[in-house]
Amino acid sequence: MTRPTFDPIMRDRHAWVQVVLGKAGSGKTSYMNLVLALWRQQVGGHSLAIDAVSPPRPSYKHLAYWASAWCIEPPEQLRPEFSLVACDEAQRFLGTGGLRGGGSKVLQEITFRGRHTGRYGTSALLGTQRAKHIHPDVWSQAKRVVCFRTIDEHDLERIGDLAGMTPEALKLLPHLPPGYAVVWDEADGLFYPWVPEWSAATAARGARR
Repeated sequence: MTRPTFDPIMRDRHAWVQVVLGKAGSGKTSYMNLVLALWRQQVGGHSLAIDAVSPPRPSYKHLAYWASAWCIEPPEQLRPEFSLVACDEAQRFLGTGGLRGGGSKVLQEITFRGRHTGRYGTSALLGTQRAKHIHPDVWSQAKRVVCFRTIDEHDLERIGDLAGMTPEALKLLPHLPPGYAVVWDEADGLFYPWVPEWSAATAARGARR
């Protein structure tokens, strides 16, 4: 059976939460920007980027650059047109107590219920440098995990707990060049090592703008 083509935006699939992991400079933010760009171009959806380190005028280095709108903290209410919410360093806003913990209520609602409730109809793209800081409740909701270069042994241990993650894939993570990732997908299994076609994506984004 032929493995399906890797689809960064998971078009026409079930409600999903995607977690993106990786050290600074690993390609994590570039990948999240790729998803934001393709979301508008191919799906026609609006997106909100939450980037705590983005300056007032974000540049291409920041998550906010390709989003329909951006902010530095999650809003108290979400505009209904946002079909994708992307949040870098998501553990800052999700709280430490899982479903009953503190943090952003709107981000928790999207992460833990998403389209299942029909309240927001919104997907979540959650980035972090540290896998061990993501609460188990978030992991339980993740439909896809995209792992860029990761070297911390505690983070690797947490990634290794994913159902379907193989020792061979795990061994690749500390040695991945920038832009390369190991991708675990609930429906399609493992893709590794995988690298997006940055030049084609950049050209498409330029044409859109």
